[in-house]
Amino acid sequence: MIKSIDMVKRLLYMICVAFSCVACSQDGGMGSKDKILIDVVSSSVTSKATIIENEDDMVAEEEFTINSYLTDGADTPYMKDVWVYYFNGNWRFRDVVNQNNLIDYYWPNDRKLNFMAYMPRDLNKTVVSSSDVSFSSASGVTINCTLPDVIDDITADDAIREASKREFIYALRRNLNNDNATVALKFVHPFSVIKFKLQQSHRDLRINYISLLGIHNSATYVNAADTYVSYPVNQDNLTYEKWTPTSSPSTFRINIDKIVPEDINFDRDITTSYMMVIPQDLSSIKLVVNYTWDGITKTSSEIPISTPAVNVWQPAMKYVYSLNLGDNKEEILFKVNVEQWEKGEDSGYENDYQVQ
Repeated sequence: MIKSIDMVKRLLYMICVAFSCVACSQDGGMGSKDKILIDVVSSSVTSKATIIENEDDMVAEEEFTINSYLTDGADTPYMKDVWVYYFNGNWRFRDVVNQNNLIDYYWPNDRKLNFMAYMPRDLNKTVVSSSDVSFSSASGVTINCTLPDVIDDITADDAIREASKREFIYALRRNLNNDNATVALKFVHPFSVIKFKLQQSHRDLRINYISLLGIHNSATYVNAADTYVSYPVNQDNLTYEKWTPTSSPSTFRINIDKIVPEDINFDRDITTSYMMVIPQDLSSIKLVVNYTWDGITKTSSEIPISTPAVNVWQPAMKYVYSLNLGDNKEEILFKVNVEQWEKGEDSGYENDYQVQ
């Protein structure tokens, strides 16, 4: 019994040592006595992959990456690819070399820092890779991104795989002048998201795929850091103009291969997951549906998706297109619902747009 107690005490001691805080002065020789503390504010970010929907989901993910630069110096990182880890109710810095250790970073004396963070920490699993993202005090956040032009939504497994590799959110410091205090980060999503629902259709109609013609799959996103001196809670500063297309218009295709009503019922989702797209103007984009009915496979006419109320895809917004594939399937009617990504701030609208 005594040996058992000793073994338990030894085990507890080892655990405490493993997660001990190593009070290193991570400050480049300019440090003060004030530790840099991290807080995630208003962290409800909804994504098509439904990985991050609220603060609990952020905590469940447990980790993200953060970088910082001196605002008055050259673009030399003060903190480079630092691992932020949720431990014992707080966001802490984790030692990348010795992952069992939590470490401290300190504010530089009389210097200001600019911060940028992103999630997931490992960008190898997202369409945005580490080499696509750059950040400095001078230029802010820059993302060079090429999204796939064909994705599979045929099975639930396909949808999960396609969704998970696209998830990406980032955060900047809410107040650049808030020196030597807790760094308040608000995560946002730079992309738009679309989804398709079935409003009406013949029975036994099989939807093979949905295409969007004239869409830009490659673009550069630039969001200057100095626009975040006072971060607006409603994210009005996220606009599609921050994206500059770098590719010619092409076709975005979603493979579906589902039949009504066995696989898709009325007023139900056609696609299992939301599709991440680059925010852009919709004036030249058209929708095409390939379907099979009564043994004949057809492709619908090209239907413009731009409406008077919805003529652009904005970042951090989701657009649900409800398709009417009824009597005249050459003429696709649709209704688009628009909602804020951030739950609790939904102020969307519906717009019926009938193509004659």
